[in-house]
Amino acid sequence: IKNSETIRDIGVENAILEAYSLQKGVDEVYYSYVKIDLNNDSVPEYFVYAYGPMLSGSGGGSALILNSDYKEISRFTLVQTPIIINNHRTKNWKDIIMNVSGGGATPNAAIMKFDGKTYPSNPSLQPTLGTHDYIDGIKIFTENISKNQGFKIE
Repeated sequence: IKNSETIRDIGVENAILEAYSLQKGVDEVYYSYVKIDLNNDSVPEYFVYAYGPMLSGSGGGSALILNSDYKEISRFTLVQTPIIINNHRTKNWKDIIMNVSGGGATPNAAIMKFDGKTYPSNPSLQPTLGTHDYIDGIKIFTENISKNQGFKIE
């Protein structure tokens, strides 16, 4: 388990506002983030989980992966926590395992594989974990969101 960061990050906040065309102080947005190296270059990426009325629905919240300069690499919808960063790699980036449920979806775990430029955005459209697939990775966003709301962008 890798715990979420405990210090707010203005770069992360600005990236969330920009990615979703939200207004600081107008739209209600909460976020948590983890710094984790996804592509084995010894420079951690930012994995951001964001939620609020404009970013969430019955299928889950939203997430972004940002590089160390806060540039967007990937954007996800229908995100459920926790998320597993698997040690298996595709095109040198770690596979991401996300739970899919709610919004009428059959509950399962989706494997999100990097395609050379980005990860797929919607876990409910991705291949699902088979009973014999081996998971070896780190769980992120394990906190109870109802108790720990992360940071509010204000």
